[in-house]
Amino acid sequence: MAAGAVAATLSLPTMAAPQDVDCQLACVEQPCTAKRGRDDIKLEPNKLKMVQACELVVLGSGTAILRYRHNRRWFEPPEVKAGALSAVFARYPPDACSVPSPQCTQAKMSGMKAAIGGHGIDGRESRPGGAGDPCLLGLPCGAVLPPPADWSFRLADASMAGRWTVRLARGTPAAGQTAEVSAEVRQGSVRLDGAWFVPGAQYVYRFDAVGGASSATGEFSVVSRAKREALNKLMQRRVTAGTPEAVAWIDTLMANELDWDAFQLTQP
Repeated sequence: MAAGAVAATLSLPTMAAPQDVDCQLACVEQPCTAKRGRDDIKLEPNKLKMVQACELVVLGSGTAILRYRHNRRWFEPPEVKAGALSAVFARYPPDACSVPSPQCTQAKMSGMKAAIGGHGIDGRESRPGGAGDPCLLGLPCGAVLPPPADWSFRLADASMAGRWTVRLARGTPAAGQTAEVSAEVRQGSVRLDGAWFVPGAQYVYRFDAVGGASSATGEFSVVSRAKREALNKLMQRRVTAGTPEAVAWIDTLMANELDWDAFQLTQP
């Protein structure tokens, strides 16, 4: 349960709710039912799923787990029982970007003021939002966590195929490593050697879709080891304050503008 929340069932008045709210939703235990209009929403115990238009969802029975972004925090309100989710949103209003998403990341990165000198990227002006909407495709943007040795991630479209080529723009390659690496994109998934990426380094990349259907260029940085350790400590503080670990970690990522990693972790 999120920090500051109380372990009580919500009993809320009916109020106007925000529009187009995405959220994560799951049952605590069966039986648990939910509808959006005439459509049934299949929920499983403790298995969160991404749901669109949550302001139209009505819980018919059972207790649900609900997560979304509120006051720039990854938020889990008190246990929610039968009733309209619009009542929850009326009390705890969702942010405009209610869940981490490629759309929100792209808008954020594209709106950032480019830095003259490109943060050391070839002495040129940086383009946080890239060209061809790379963040919208689900490619890394902004700051990201140091990848694991066997790094794989999913793009926004499961049908995407092509090649992702990454070049070290600032920093020093690891011993025995080249300054460029590439990986094949298959069925919207990318997999490559995460050990090639150096904490604290900056990268630029290009994605070319199969058949030349589309291309995109972008940039991202890998946070330093010290930053990664600091993030762990921040998460532990949230856990100590009573926030569930999974919520605390995503909350920590979003609070520190690691939106791309937060998106990856909130996918079903």
